[in-house]
Amino acid sequence: MNSKGFSMIEVMAVVAIIGILSVIAVPTYKKHKARSRRTEAKILLSGAYMAQAGLMQVYNHYGTCLSDANFLIDNVQNRNYAVGFAAENPTANALITGSGGTCNAGNFQFDASNNLSGQMMTATGLASVNTSGADAGSGISTPGVNNTGEAFVVGAIGYIYTGNLTIPTASQWAINHEKQLIEINVGY
Repeated sequence: MNSKGFSMIEVMAVVAIIGILSVIAVPTYKKHKARSRRTEAKILLSGAYMAQAGLMQVYNHYGTCLSDANFLIDNVQNRNYAVGFAAENPTANALITGSGGTCNAGNFQFDASNNLSGQMMTATGLASVNTSGADAGSGISTPGVNNTGEAFVVGAIGYIYTGNLTIPTASQWAINHEKQLIEINVGY
């Protein structure tokens, strides 16, 4: 009998091979996407560092007033990271206003703008970022500015992988006044 086409065994072998390849490829692809999202944290923190460096250059102090320091993040679409400080520091901000600067209350942190599997990181998650390894001896344990306005640590926290959608497992980064960029938690 001369039949044309594939036997059922051949078709099942091809389906099995495709299944095995997808079991390997899909998780690898998801982790690759998560690794590429980490670049966003570096870019956001570099911008926050530059804003803080501008405050230091002009007013000789750091402050928690990121928008007044020209850290304009609202134009960035699909942000996976919340970025900023865990809390406002009115004492450090008063040093800037005392030097003739503007340092309005309420613009010290920014939420993420991208949902990942229905979850979006809010800026309240910044309080859980432990920056003790990034404090450069300043004693700042969560993202913030010290009261003398001489040191800061800006934090970023975000969901970058669908398998880690809790704050303790989220991607966490920090940058300090000495421009030390530190990855606190990988997030995938």
